[in-house]
Amino acid sequence: MVLKPRKPSTEDIEKKLMEALKESEEEKPILARLSYPENMSRLELLARYKTEYKEMAEISILRDPETESYYYYVDEPAYSDVVMRLYRIARDHLKEIPVMSRGVIMEEIIEDSVAKALEAYGLSEDYYRYPELAYYMVRDMGYWLLDVPMRDPHVEEIDYPGSECISIAVRRAGALKDIDIAAEWLGTNICLSEEDVRRIIEIFASKVGAEVTIAKPIAEFKTPEGHRVAINLSEVGRTNNITIRKHPKIPLTIADLIRRNTLSPLMAAYLWTLVEDRKLIFIVGGMASGKTTLLNTLLSMVPRDIKITVMEDTPELHIIHDRVQMLHTRRSYQTSEMMNIDLDMLARYALRTRAGFIVIGEARDIETRTLVQAASTGHGGATTMHADDNRASLVL
Repeated sequence: MVLKPRKPSTEDIEKKLMEALKESEEEKPILARLSYPENMSRLELLARYKTEYKEMAEISILRDPETESYYYYVDEPAYSDVVMRLYRIARDHLKEIPVMSRGVIMEEIIEDSVAKALEAYGLSEDYYRYPELAYYMVRDMGYWLLDVPMRDPHVEEIDYPGSECISIAVRRAGALKDIDIAAEWLGTNICLSEEDVRRIIEIFASKVGAEVTIAKPIAEFKTPEGHRVAINLSEVGRTNNITIRKHPKIPLTIADLIRRNTLSPLMAAYLWTLVEDRKLIFIVGGMASGKTTLLNTLLSMVPRDIKITVMEDTPELHIIHDRVQMLHTRRSYQTSEMMNIDLDMLARYALRTRAGFIVIGEARDIETRTLVQAASTGHGGATTMHADDNRASLVL
């Protein structure tokens, strides 16, 4: 005889909800909602738009006319005590789901798990009655308090330099294309405690299997979505720091750069000729000046029958090409059984891969010599370098 599970009674459901509420009150607050501050009346609204996941979070770009400061404010959906109780039940059910990168598949898994968790207590209708429940479950299984800017395609960079609130750099495109923002960084209402920062570091590290500890207080890695993350703990700084450079889902083309007046048509044609002739190209510029963007765009113009071998410390390039070999360095923290793999070693290895174009993401040291030698033997080559101009790059 097969025993069917007893359907919970109304008293059972209410008891479970009350227990969940009691547990959530004993712990620190489960949900941390981002909402507009009260002093917005004196701020000038420049733009307002919704973000991706079911468009349930709203972004406002504002300017303070008195201080000429700019702000990126997030307003997430409000929730009731009932949602907080349901969240506890659903979260307990989702504990078996591993932390995953964000994506449609992940969202479908979470939504399905939340629906099943509530169905087990006869609360199926509440899943549809409170859509904000699924919103917070997906958010917290993603990047938690940073999930909104991580989803927002207008956000180019996210930085927590150790102050209370994070800063945002935005792309002047889409909803912000015609907005005049006279600031490199925008303030936000995403303010973090030390405990919040530690939790966010753990979230990012767990998604890629990285280790950020006292023994390894500095880490650089790429998220599953392709964004670059740099983290350092307070062991090598005054506070814990996080910097995230986001890359567009679809890399920019040479036509995009011309359209944005980054390159003139004549400059673009000249660079295209250099690429096709397999010349050695150094892209020199200051920090965040667009070196990697330009390099990525030029590599997409390499003829399709030529193989590209790319070497990077931290993977950043996203090349639309049929034949690309991606290599990255490795630092050994173990005993003599393992060894460091640096850019110079990878550059010398690339000479044996029959690559028509050899690329170093960023040249800093003796790997530059290897790249030049490779170019002199007929390989095409390209790299970026931090410097104010070409004269300064020769000194470096």
